Amino acid sequence: MNCRLSCGADRKIGRLGYTYEKEGKIQKHGVFRTESSNLKENILVSITKGMRACREDVNHDDLLIIEVQNQHLAQWLSGEVSYKGYEEHLDTLFNTLESMDCRYKFLYVDKPFALSYIKTHDVEKVKLSPMSEMMKEFA
Repeated sequence: MNCRLSCGADRKIGRLGYTYEKEGKIQKHGVFRTESSNLKENILVSITKGMRACREDVNHDDLLIIEVQNQHLAQWLSGEVSYKGYEEHLDTLFNTLESMDCRYKFLYVDKPFALSYIKTHDVEKVKLSPMSEMMKEFA
């Protein structure tokens, strides 16, 4: 089955994010604040976060199509062109990719779906709970 992981970052609004679709429906999504002023770094972070979110949902027979908004990154990730710099982010990304049991393809898309998604959705807030409430779950 084909699955789509759309990833993107928008420097102007300071957000990055992903959407994961399977069977034409969004299964998982995330919107976060950018981590640096470098667009390529933020895109790599969004791809890694998206892959971590969906890695349990993909199967051996699935084809995961990963939309990338930067043509140079798509070429780097597909192995078409060697890259310089960004080794730390790329190592993290490839380690995550190796932990997934599926086929994959990086695809350059000028305006991936994730870009419109992060513009219309807020950054996810961390939900905090008192320790006493959390301990009740384990009792």
